[in-house]
Amino acid sequence: MKRDAKRRIVEALSEPASEPEEAPAKGFEVQDGVHLRRRLWEWPLRATVLAALALLALTTVAVASVPPSGQTVQGAREFVPGEVIVRFRDPPTRAELTDTMIEVQALSLQPQSVPNAYLVELGVTTTVAEAVSELSRQPNVDFAEPNYVLHLDATPNDPRYPELWGLNQASDHDIDAPEAWDADSGDSNVIVGIVDSGVAYDHPDLAANRWVNDDPPGGGDQDGNGFTDDTNGWDFIQDDNTPLDVFGHGTHVAGTVSARGNNGIGVTGVNWDTTIMPLRAADQSGSLPTIAIANAFFYACTNGAHVVNGSFGSASPSFLVYAVMARNECAGTLFVFAAGNGGDDQIGDDNDATPEYPCGFDRPSIAGPALPNIICVAATDANDALAGFSNYGAQSVHLAAPGVAVLSTYWPADYTTLSGTSMAAPHVAGVAALYLARYPALRNRTAQSVAAVKAAILGAVDPLGGLAGKTTTGGRLNAATTLASAPPPPPPPPPPPPPPPPPPPPPPDTDPPETTIDSGPPGTTTAIDATFEFSADEEPSTFECELDGALWSPCTSPKEYMGLALGAHTLRVRATDAASNTDPTPAVADWTIESPPSPQPPAPPPQPPAPPQPPPPAPTPPPPAPPPPAPTPPALPSRPPAQASCMVPKLKGKTVRQAGTALLARHCRLGAITAAFNGKVKKGRVFWQSKGAGRRLPPGSRVAIKVSKGAKT
Repeated sequence: MKRDAKRRIVEALSEPASEPEEAPAKGFEVQDGVHLRRRLWEWPLRATVLAALALLALTTVAVASVPPSGQTVQGAREFVPGEVIVRFRDPPTRAELTDTMIEVQALSLQPQSVPNAYLVELGVTTTVAEAVSELSRQPNVDFAEPNYVLHLDATPNDPRYPELWGLNQASDHDIDAPEAWDADSGDSNVIVGIVDSGVAYDHPDLAANRWVNDDPPGGGDQDGNGFTDDTNGWDFIQDDNTPLDVFGHGTHVAGTVSARGNNGIGVTGVNWDTTIMPLRAADQSGSLPTIAIANAFFYACTNGAHVVNGSFGSASPSFLVYAVMARNECAGTLFVFAAGNGGDDQIGDDNDATPEYPCGFDRPSIAGPALPNIICVAATDANDALAGFSNYGAQSVHLAAPGVAVLSTYWPADYTTLSGTSMAAPHVAGVAALYLARYPALRNRTAQSVAAVKAAILGAVDPLGGLAGKTTTGGRLNAATTLASAPPPPPPPPPPPPPPPPPPPPPPDTDPPETTIDSGPPGTTTAIDATFEFSADEEPSTFECELDGALWSPCTSPKEYMGLALGAHTLRVRATDAASNTDPTPAVADWTIESPPSPQPPAPPPQPPAPPQPPPPAPTPPPPAPPPPAPTPPALPSRPPAQASCMVPKLKGKTVRQAGTALLARHCRLGAITAAFNGKVKKGRVFWQSKGAGRRLPPGSRVAIKVSKGAKT
């Protein structure tokens, strides 16, 4: 079917194209004298192409939906769903246009006023990213890209945005969010963990930004993190996978960080589309058990959170919470904490004198050294004054942020205004996430990246007289200045370590090899030919042989001697290793060649029976008897053949198996085997034998050996 659809497209595009019609007046959209878009003519054959591509769509197994409006690539760059711009290097032929439409299953190709540029309208079977990737690989394509959308101003269209004084107001006692949004408005690849009373992640202004883990419901623990079906986070109070808010506080915090921006609903967060990870650690009364906080922190760190917001505190430091934050898994996560709202009198306290934790872990405490991945936040009001309820500290609180009458999302699907340092902290967490969206190289979750984000935020505050001596920076958060502060370039990699010195040359080899005759004729034989096999315990080695006292001559194994004379013979073999060390004790083989026994004469053939004789004549007187013959001496008993004796071979340097073979060849037997250390002989080699080499013993005599347990030095 796909082949038939392609044929129809080719036939349609092969027809003569009509001349383009003039664009009607309504094809131009004009605002303030600026052309926003020009609707060019469409191809006359578009209906035919659409029908053919519909057939192609039926053959596609995976059907992708059209990306929603506001989907981003490369940071916060929005694009028109279903449209791609392609420009060819040279004017495309009809065949190239046909192939282009088929490759991306396009609905139309609209030529533009720019030479060789076309607007590709995609069907539902191809995403913008897939089309850009596919078109960029074609040889005549100069480039392909999404149809990006640009904005003159980053102010969102959320109806209650004007009430968000902390983001923007006429008096400029705000964090300059619109100026920051001109640079970047967020990235869904940045994850912010909200450790709080849960999050109403089905809230209309939060649902699009909620975290979706790769562990769908009903599938068990598919991602192997120890939590079953934790699709949207975890509830550490009820120990289940529905961390929904039952108090309202966490939903309010999450909305300040990242209520969906520019969606025509409610409010906007500091980020428009940063991902929120809900982690419930507070009960219905707003109390947070330490174990729930520690578990939530660890979950956030091990599941990819770049930033964690903690709008809570206590005068008692928790060793467990500190221990989790000090782990390597959390070194690449930035923790943003509220400085606290004073005591029972609701009047701010000095955290330098009475620390608030976990905010106070930024300084040395009884729990351990200072942790560098913490930002502690005080609250300001709409007049840039330190809120009366806000804690402060010239050495323990880093900066302030809007925290009075802050409007944000609320449980279950509402909006409300709250005050507190709990509302100030998520402003800072949101700017940290915005900074990570602007500079994606810092998303590697390392201690160095956390330090860079923290330094950018603290170094870009708006100095305020009312905060001098109240915070370490003496200033209030400024998102725009923070995003304009590019992180320092990464330090150059350390030079490679110098190469190790070359190893000292090995000591000269002065140890001679050990020669072994592995096989040969038995001690006594009638064969006049003899074949010997021999070896050495070092390789490579060369060999010399000496037969019956003749001169030494080079030889190789196996060595064959033919036509030897009767009698005793002796062969000696010595090896020479690669260092020219020659075995001073050659291996020796002795044997005797005897004549074979004389052949026995054949037995006489049987005589035929005598013919019948006629009856004898009448007896005549017998002649006198001859003298009896001399008695025959008795036959001597046959002499048994001589039995071969045990000629002990040299066994030093042999393996146990080689030693046994050599002993059997000499009519000897292997005796007791003892393992002992010998630093000069390889492991598993013989270094001692109970009977000296060359001794002649009764056949079957046993020779005990000792085998080295060490390695040859």
